[in-house]
Amino acid sequence: MSEQEKLSKEEFVAMLKALKRHAETDMDQWAEWKLDSSRGKIFIKVAVAPDAPEECYIDVNHLLK
Repeated sequence: MSEQEKLSKEEFVAMLKALKRHAETDMDQWAEWKLDSSRGKIFIKVAVAPDAPEECYIDVNHLLK
């Protein structure tokens, strides 16, 4: 397994912006995806309602300004 370069801050912000746009335009209540990676399967869930108390989530709104 080769060492992959981490996302730059700009790439991470672009990913968040695309995800926010997807959630606001194409998503109903949630989206669940899985994909293969060099670390094995990765499972991703995006939802409009939290699965845990809101305090458990990292607020990234400051990156989108």
